[in-house]
Amino acid sequence: MGEITLVLGGARSGKSRWVVEKAKEKFGDNVIFIATAQPSDEEMKERILQHRREKPSSWRTIEEPLSIWKVIENWEDFQGGVIVDCVTLWIANIMEKGKNVEEEVEKFISAVQKFRGELYAVSNEVGMGLVPPYPLGRKFRDILGWVNQRLASQSKEVYLMFAGIPLKIK
Repeated sequence: MGEITLVLGGARSGKSRWVVEKAKEKFGDNVIFIATAQPSDEEMKERILQHRREKPSSWRTIEEPLSIWKVIENWEDFQGGVIVDCVTLWIANIMEKGKNVEEEVEKFISAVQKFRGELYAVSNEVGMGLVPPYPLGRKFRDILGWVNQRLASQSKEVYLMFAGIPLKIK
């Protein structure tokens, strides 16, 4: 069974940078990076470029905004590290397409259970801030909170990032 390390935190808390460093230390070049972001505007394109600069160019990058579980299934026998960056955008993409979030998350967890490597999942903790003023924002916050709980229950380790500093909570 694959092991999950879930890394939660706010925007710009250092989640991705820390996960990249951990994977680099443990697996060297033997890492698959699953990117869920879509370059929807100039600012997002710049964020994607920045993330590309921060990780080794020798890593295999797979851009998959929706069916990340299929990527895990295709690499089931891979014994290195896999980074999913990020769960937050993956869930937003699923919701935007009108797909069933619970089904997609369960497919992902099922794929990880058969996976032989180690998986790092990066996600935002959005439940600690202000209550979103719009129904869609509240729905997203609630769904992502459930997803993070579901992933945490399946994770070997869970970290919460504050200002680039990891706090191990599981």
